[in-house]
Amino acid sequence: MKNNKGFMLAEVVVTSTIVLTALIGLYVTFNKLYNNYNIRMTYYDIDGIYAIKNMTNILLDTGELNDIIKDFTTSSNKSIIENSTCHYGNKEGSNKCSALQSEYYIQNIYITTYDKQAINNLKTKVLRQTFIDYLDYISKYYDLNETYITQANYIPSDDDEYTNKYNYLFIIEYKNDDKYYYSSLGLG
Repeated sequence: MKNNKGFMLAEVVVTSTIVLTALIGLYVTFNKLYNNYNIRMTYYDIDGIYAIKNMTNILLDTGELNDIIKDFTTSSNKSIIENSTCHYGNKEGSNKCSALQSEYYIQNIYITTYDKQAINNLKTKVLRQTFIDYLDYISKYYDLNETYITQANYIPSDDDEYTNKYNYLFIIEYKNDDKYYYSSLGLG
């Protein structure tokens, strides 16, 4: 009978190395997915998108959205709700903004022009580091350095790189169960 102890030890080492490499690869992959999931849950919560859409509808109904946009000559961003206080959306005693703020526990909603300098100016207004981190994230997520085609007769095509650009950006911060969530929505 032959002595196969050395061959069996080599098989165990090779098999263990392959299994360990596969487990490390799975761990790294799932860790990246988990981190991306956490970012998505904090930065793209659907309640924030609904709150922005509802606030946009309120501002359109009260006619204040046009007033806010016209006023962008003096500043690159405007606070609609700041520190849980409505500045717009309660025109003629409607209390629509206050009702929306209470429903979603909105801390801040800002509308800003769609450029990197406006986002940097907004960073000086906010107090929470998590909000500043979100502003850093969206300045990388949205390509804020692009220039826009503003010709009156220009009709964008489906393959045009300028079709997904915005003029303004709504940014929301709201609190749910002692955790802050953030969302943003472009406005063309």
